[in-house]
Amino acid sequence: MSGKLGDAVLKKYKKTNKQVITIKPDMSRVKPSPLQKFQRSKMKLAMDFLSPLKGLIKEAFMPFRKNTYGFDAAKSYFMKEALYPAEEGGYAIDYAKVLVTFGDLRIPEGILIDVDETSEKLNISIHWEDNTHQAVAYPDDRLLLVMNVTGRSRFIYYKNKAHRETLSATISLSQSKEPVEYQLWMAFVRPEEKRASPSVYLGTVNG
Repeated sequence: MSGKLGDAVLKKYKKTNKQVITIKPDMSRVKPSPLQKFQRSKMKLAMDFLSPLKGLIKEAFMPFRKNTYGFDAAKSYFMKEALYPAEEGGYAIDYAKVLVTFGDLRIPEGILIDVDETSEKLNISIHWEDNTHQAVAYPDDRLLLVMNVTGRSRFIYYKNKAHRETLSATISLSQSKEPVEYQLWMAFVRPEEKRASPSVYLGTVNG
């Protein structure tokens, strides 16, 4: 037998065929060091941000190495590249370095954004250059737009607004009663082939 039974842990060693029972250590009195606290806060921030993206990451974040899960690769990158020590303590997110997708397709190029605010709608128009003549860029690559409400674990996806050859797309959001700040990324994807481009950060939009 092997496994847990209350605080007891049952182990069986194959080489000696011996069964051993150990007691799970009590960690309640162990105080984490300042470095451990920083590392835990870093991990918590990464998980809070990435957890709502699990479905998207599974579809559109290709691991850097073989035999690695997309979410593990996204988390590793996020913790190494997209976080920096905040002045008030802990860590903060560098949104410009965040990747929400990753893969071998060519990134969008020559991007221009136009924001039009009306009394009821926030209209965001995005334009990009035609790079379908370059390698790993196909006319029917689908546009993916990802928006994050700054400081919240809330994301909005737009998956079927345009293709690479369309060269533009417009999305509309209802105006919030209170000021809201959005972080915006775009990428091209081929979901049926499980391929994606690295995402490109488009900046902050206030709504």
